[in-house]
Amino acid sequence: MSYKAVDEKKDFEMNLKEIEECLEKLNDENIGLHESMEIYKKGMETLKEAQKMLENAQTQCNEIKMQFETKEEE
Repeated sequence: MSYKAVDEKKDFEMNLKEIEECLEKLNDENIGLHESMEIYKKGMETLKEAQKMLENAQTQCNEIKMQFETKEEE
């Protein structure tokens, strides 16, 4: 079983940064409705990707935990 921990961490960190940037832009009072909707959409899509990465990481952690629990029982 291979994991892409380094790549996923980088991608996850980049997604978090992008989400933060979207939030900063949305707090700008000078942007229009159309632009704010586009930023919101981009932020929500990025958030969904980040949540999926977290779910994958949790699954991987559970698999590793089960492997060690199985070895201890033997």
